[in-house]
Amino acid sequence: MLALALAACQGGSYSTLPSHGGLTPLSSGRSETRSETLADGTVRTVTTSSDGAFSFSFGSGGTPPYSALAYAGRWEIRSNFGKSCTLELGTAAVGSHYQVQRSGYCTSGFDTVTQWSALGGQLLLLDAQGRVRGRLSSDGAGSFSGTFDDGVFSPEAVTMRRA
Repeated sequence: MLALALAACQGGSYSTLPSHGGLTPLSSGRSETRSETLADGTVRTVTTSSDGAFSFSFGSGGTPPYSALAYAGRWEIRSNFGKSCTLELGTAAVGSHYQVQRSGYCTSGFDTVTQWSALGGQLLLLDAQGRVRGRLSSDGAGSFSGTFDDGVFSPEAVTMRRA
């Protein structure tokens, strides 16, 4: 259901009707919009209409909503010190963030990443306690670069590319 709802965010004004379970244009009836700011600063907006249709989006401040589906998949993260890890960014919610699965060998520091989120155009990598460990920005060519705090040699420059 979350994946369908997130996919609806990409299309703009789409929603799910509880009685039909499919994607349909948002009703033109009376509607109410509520916004909530989550702990990581992400703004969640929910719009409901009088006929039971709803839509929602995630974003931060003035930035457009994002979809977890755009970031989901296998990524390789590398530091300038030769550290690396393969991360699987998932779409399953972990509180107000999304799950991360590590595969193969991950060097110290990267092995603490268990969650991810997107905020204001940045991809955030978080540990099990929800602390931001990495902040990466898109390079415009499908990859990300930024910094990672491993608690020892920090912050260190990192890049992340599709694996």
